[in-house]
Amino acid sequence: MECALFGEPPAAVEESWSGVVSLCSSLEGDEAFWVAVLHPWGHDALVADCGLLPTGCNKVTLYHWVVSSKEPLILTAAATSQAYPCSSLPRTFGSDLIEFAAGNGAMGLGPTFLGARIRVSIESCTYAVEHLKLNNHGLVIHDDISSLAAIKLAHAELNGSPTTGLFGFPCQPYSKQGLQLGEYDVRFDTLLGGLKATWFLQLQSLIIECVPSACTTSAVQEALDILCKAMGWEKVDLLLDLKHQWPMRRARWWGILAPPGWLSGPLHVWLPDSRFQTAGSLLKSWPAWAVDEEEDLLLTHQEYLIFQDQAFGTDQRWYGLQRQLPTILHSYGAWFGPCPCGCRSAAMAPETLKLKGIRGCYVTSSLTGQPRLLHPYELAYMLGIPCSMKFNTSPRDTLPLLGNVASSMQSVWIYALLVQSASRAIPEMFAIDPAQVLDKYKRELIRQFNQAHCIEVPLSSLCIVAEDGAELTLFAAGTNLAADLLHAEKLQLHPEASCRLFDGDRQMSQFERFPVQPHGRCYRLLIEGPYAKVSKDEMIVISLNDGQDHWVELLRAGQFLFEALSSKPFEHIYHFVDSAGRLYSRDTRLWQGPGLGLASGPVPGLGANLIWHAMQSLTRDLNAQKGAAPLLISPALAAQILGASISPTGSELEIGNALRISECFCIFAAEGHWALLWGCRHEGDLHWTYLDPLSDGLRSQAWTLASHLSGLLRGALVSFRHFSVYTQSDSFTCGTLALLHLAAALGLPGGLPPHAVQTLHLWLLRQSRAESFRAYGPADSTTIRQLTDVLIGHGVFPQAASERAQLVANKIGIAAVQQALNSRNPWAALKDKASQPGSAIRLVTHEELEAQITARAKTKHGCHIPRAKEKKSRTAATRFTAENLDVSLLPLDKSHFKDEDGDDIPQIQFEEVRSNGRGIAVCSQTDARAFIVDPKSISTDALALLVLPPLPPEACASANITSMRFPAVYGPQQEPMLVQSTMVSIGDVDIHRHFGASDTKLAVLDTSVFKTVIYRDELEQDWARFIQHPVRYLTELLPALQLCRGRKCGAECPRFHPPLDEDIDGAIQEVWARKFLSDSGRPVKPAEAAIYQLYLRVASLTATQVLESSVMGVYIEPRKADLSGTDPNYTVVWLPKADRNAAVRALKSFDGAQALVRVRDRYGVRVPVAHAAAASKELRPDIPYVDVRISRVFRLHPIPHGVQRNTLLKLFKDWGWTAKPMQPTKGSALGSAWEVGADKPPPKPIMPGFGADVLISEVRARSTANAELPSVISSCHPRKLTPAKSTSADPWLQASNDPWKQWSASSSSHVAPGATSTKHLQALETRLQASLKDTVQAQLEEHAQDASMASDTTLVAFQQEADQRFRVLEAGVSELKAQGQQFRSWFNDVHKGMEQMGTQIAGVQKTTEHLTTTLGASVTSSVNDAFDARFAQLEAMLAKRSRHE
Repeated sequence: MECALFGEPPAAVEESWSGVVSLCSSLEGDEAFWVAVLHPWGHDALVADCGLLPTGCNKVTLYHWVVSSKEPLILTAAATSQAYPCSSLPRTFGSDLIEFAAGNGAMGLGPTFLGARIRVSIESCTYAVEHLKLNNHGLVIHDDISSLAAIKLAHAELNGSPTTGLFGFPCQPYSKQGLQLGEYDVRFDTLLGGLKATWFLQLQSLIIECVPSACTTSAVQEALDILCKAMGWEKVDLLLDLKHQWPMRRARWWGILAPPGWLSGPLHVWLPDSRFQTAGSLLKSWPAWAVDEEEDLLLTHQEYLIFQDQAFGTDQRWYGLQRQLPTILHSYGAWFGPCPCGCRSAAMAPETLKLKGIRGCYVTSSLTGQPRLLHPYELAYMLGIPCSMKFNTSPRDTLPLLGNVASSMQSVWIYALLVQSASRAIPEMFAIDPAQVLDKYKRELIRQFNQAHCIEVPLSSLCIVAEDGAELTLFAAGTNLAADLLHAEKLQLHPEASCRLFDGDRQMSQFERFPVQPHGRCYRLLIEGPYAKVSKDEMIVISLNDGQDHWVELLRAGQFLFEALSSKPFEHIYHFVDSAGRLYSRDTRLWQGPGLGLASGPVPGLGANLIWHAMQSLTRDLNAQKGAAPLLISPALAAQILGASISPTGSELEIGNALRISECFCIFAAEGHWALLWGCRHEGDLHWTYLDPLSDGLRSQAWTLASHLSGLLRGALVSFRHFSVYTQSDSFTCGTLALLHLAAALGLPGGLPPHAVQTLHLWLLRQSRAESFRAYGPADSTTIRQLTDVLIGHGVFPQAASERAQLVANKIGIAAVQQALNSRNPWAALKDKASQPGSAIRLVTHEELEAQITARAKTKHGCHIPRAKEKKSRTAATRFTAENLDVSLLPLDKSHFKDEDGDDIPQIQFEEVRSNGRGIAVCSQTDARAFIVDPKSISTDALALLVLPPLPPEACASANITSMRFPAVYGPQQEPMLVQSTMVSIGDVDIHRHFGASDTKLAVLDTSVFKTVIYRDELEQDWARFIQHPVRYLTELLPALQLCRGRKCGAECPRFHPPLDEDIDGAIQEVWARKFLSDSGRPVKPAEAAIYQLYLRVASLTATQVLESSVMGVYIEPRKADLSGTDPNYTVVWLPKADRNAAVRALKSFDGAQALVRVRDRYGVRVPVAHAAAASKELRPDIPYVDVRISRVFRLHPIPHGVQRNTLLKLFKDWGWTAKPMQPTKGSALGSAWEVGADKPPPKPIMPGFGADVLISEVRARSTANAELPSVISSCHPRKLTPAKSTSADPWLQASNDPWKQWSASSSSHVAPGATSTKHLQALETRLQASLKDTVQAQLEEHAQDASMASDTTLVAFQQEADQRFRVLEAGVSELKAQGQQFRSWFNDVHKGMEQMGTQIAGVQKTTEHLTTTLGASVTSSVNDAFDARFAQLEAMLAKRSRHE
């Protein structure tokens, strides 16, 4: 393999050699060069004729140099010899590209979006070479990639410029569609040739592409590893599937080979984009192309039959706009003939097609309505190839060229990753974001296609002649039907009138299309019925009824129905039915006089008789042309077969000449849905096709019907497949689509757009017939409405819910929707139906889900309040806070507030608060802000504010601010309540709460709180008995919870015995929070529960006895009295991987242990905090003990994967931080992450560890404060007390909605800790002292100024003389300093010159010694060689002479 990659080793003398060499040194006047032949041969060689060698480079590639000597190796230039420079590892990233095995060049078009330039393309296929030249892919070389001639031409063009190679090597040796011969396939040599060209050209990097299975082929990886080792490169593998970004499946393996510094950063695959997952997200409809191109792409009869035959594959072949397109192969469009590229000279063998399956797809032409292949521009668009690509062959011949391409969208991403990673190693490069580049590329593709290839359908000029001889010229496209023109004409006619269209004497069918090119004939329009219109001046009255609602509207004759509905709540209703059963659409003109009554309702489906008549009409003309009539099975007969009311072999169904029938059609109804069953006879066997827009709507019924009809037709049922040409967009058009499928099967023109299908359906409904039964489509309005409500309730936007419901019903089937809606859990059943393979659909989009999560969190889970996760389980009920109170409706009792002298403090309004006032006022935080920020007294009397809602504890640090609870009678309801507030004293006299005097001493019993958990799997008693009275059963298990009454009591009585001086009613004071839970902690029914949990408040006198109780299955945990957390006096020593027996042994082995602890499957031992260190050392000696009370949780990231707890403890010890590892959490590609508990932050947020930096961020703080007390205590429901709020108030002024309320800054209204207030009299005294001090100071300064004026005159003269002397002295010193600096500069110059001279002399000496040594060695070597040669000749001569003698 090395010879194939690096060329042959230097051959014999006089033979040619090519390879890469490294230049070492020149000899004999630059006439020869010593070189090193690079990997893998490693020879030293002498290159003569070095004038051909390029200069300014370290590496050179030699082409066709002659070996003139083997020892030593001497290379001499010949007439064909060339030498081209190689680029070394570039300091700058080169934007040039070379394509190996270029194909159609799609792989190179992607990087050009980022400014790259294709310099050279090498391709051996003539078909592809012409395409590359047409699209200007640089120098196009038509040769094999491994040819040295081709490599030399490419090297001459590149001439050493830094270049990136693009190489998509053949996938047939590895693909599932190929023979999978691997390295034994002749096409494997193409891979080796591309790698050989990479070595000879010495590229800066290489991008390779192939099918994913090539990534796991050992021979491929071995070849790449050899090249990487020789080039000094690294390799990164990525798997990309186009379906994650674009509506086509194309999974490919991509490899990037580049210098190590370029691949240092992370290279990742792209993230899925949900915007472009179907062809309909890019196209409104399949474009209509030129007539000759459409005809070239139409399916042949053979192709159509093969596509329907399941023997050639069961995958979906027809694709609409609602699906992703499949992977397209090189054989696309050329299965049954030679390949245009020349790789195959005959059609593909049927055995191969059956073995591997025929791959490809087709669509319905918008121009002809017939099935056709994808147009090359459509296929290129779906492959993500820029629309600038040109094609020079017919559309069908172009398709194979696109079947084996690399997607340009994938190459954009790969090249962007390469540029991004290289920019990290090359600072001069501009960094890019691959995700942004990919998004821009998508938008550019869409813009280009819409501008360049949205071909308008050619218009034809049509001449329409009415009965009165008037001629009208219309312009119609090839996609227009006769029904379109008739529908437009009927909008102008009387409701009872009808019209028909004739082409000569032949009446045109509703489905007939107008010709693309005019044929010179006129069409005749025949109007039947009341032609005369009602005068437009006449007024008509219509009535609209919708259930119990009734509207009357006055209109002018001839106005549209939608004008009458503009102000009515019918925006989601599109069709209306009158009392006679006639159907009206919103665009119907109303001509009829008064008395027209319309009732809104669902659009009916087609009836059985109407469908049977339409089936006979469609086949009547066809029978006359073909002569052989197909068998038609009526809907009524099909219903009898499906209902098993008659036997399929009964006399009513006997068919004469059954073996002569070649085709059979049956439109049948089941579950309110119409579908077509089509049977064809081939060599005596029957092949059935079930045509239905819904994937599995009536598949089982169709199979049953096909089985019965096969027996009637005396043929074997050998195949059954599902197929559809149309997509159902309305719930009521299934019967119409079944007729259109019948027309398509008969070969009649079809391909109606959705709005035309609806128009045809309405026309069919007007053909009134007495119906035996109707089918209303895949979903009626009731089911759709119920499904819409369910979707809205789970987050679907209301404006999109109706359309989503219809899509879901069409996708999974109406029967499945109804079954899900009738189940006990409709949403779970819907999700299960919508996730089945083949019918998967996303019920709620990502954006809708995010919006629902946000809305639910705000309304239910409390994300808008602090510590939401801690509170969400306790805030299910609405809490009434002081924020809801109106301060004007809070009257105070003056006897509840007194001053220092015991006098009552009256209540005043906030507006009455003034200087030297007296009283107490209730106000809001906004009103009291000024007094909180500046805590000073404004009155010499008792004056205070009661602030609602209360201020946070940190704001109550000032001496004049205290927390206070006061009683009040609120509002007109006179509801008594206790209100928590903050009192701000702004007077000199203190105010305090007065509770009144009482001579009775009240005793309060000390209590303790326990959380009790009972596990079903350990409880020895019957669970069914336990759940009937769990608390009573618990007291029987724990006698310490029973108060001993003194009966039959002894020394060993286990019950609770209170002290003699204590009067206690019972040991248990309170029981609450009783829950039956599953193993995962979710509430369940008692019989299904695995855990029973409750909280107990017991007398503290029995707390120790209860805690030390040991009962199988019962675990007791002490809690704080305020329920804010666990009891801080105890801790738990957890026993890793221990079961209950091991935990019991540990409990008995340690004297300080009190009880067992269990949380799910974990066991531990509870000990007092004082014994925690000793217990940890004895019970788990291998785990170091960390004495820390966890109050804060931090996240460490990144740290190496595989780090254990003990390693982290050693790291924390080095940091000087007391912390305990809790659990590993989600990390990233950079490393793992751990959650760590501590009571204080680390020394620094970023600490060194494991040879790198570790980021430490706080995740959350565990609450250690007391439980928050309610600010208002009242017996009334909050709604009855809360006044109506004005909607005009600014919500951001409310404290609860303030987004900056957590920001503590100097401008905050909270007072800094330690702030003190100033009494009013103290402030007056301070101002008087300051004024007196200022007056005395001013007088002293005035006297001092008068005394100094006398001495100023004498000092001026002396100062002037001194200044003059100092100036003279400074001038002399400056001159001396300048002279000294000049001398120092001269000495420095002389010293430097001497040093330079010494350096030069030393260099000359070294050069002389080197030359002497070199020449001496050379002369000595030459002389020795000469003497050795002479002596060797002399010895040879003497030897010969001695033999002669």
